[in-house]
Amino acid sequence: MSFSALLARATDDVKVDLHFLAGPKTTLDKDHFILKEVAEFLFDLFDANCTNDFKIIAQFETESVELFIEENVPDKFEFEFTRKMYSKWQEFKVLFESLTAKFMAEELNCSPDEFYNVVRSRLEMEEEDESDKNKSDEEEEAAEEILDVFNSVCNFQVWAS
Repeated sequence: MSFSALLARATDDVKVDLHFLAGPKTTLDKDHFILKEVAEFLFDLFDANCTNDFKIIAQFETESVELFIEENVPDKFEFEFTRKMYSKWQEFKVLFESLTAKFMAEELNCSPDEFYNVVRSRLEMEEEDESDKNKSDEEEEAAEEILDVFNSVCNFQVWAS
């Protein structure tokens, strides 16, 4: 067998191995992959200062923080959220949703609706046999962490504080 034929055969073997690594084979594996990756993305979005998306969020927060400093609120004893604060929060939600949807589409080939269905199904999943218990616990924990972040973004008082 020629060197070229051996090289082509080895390349085909590597492609098979890489295909296995490239993505999940079953729906459950895909769901687990989606949960794990989105949980990691959300952590990076707010805590990993080396990502571009983190820098975008940090810049937005830096530009917005003045609105929420107590000295800038007219009546310190009756703190009420102003329309400007509410508008900033609306802008933040749009930014958050666009960054998250972009990540899902580009990195996971997943729509937000598909993602929400994965989260919902993991939260509703009843305990399965012991072989899947660790995986399902991990998925449930990831789904709960994701929901906590989403709820914080959607709750104006939590986001503003």
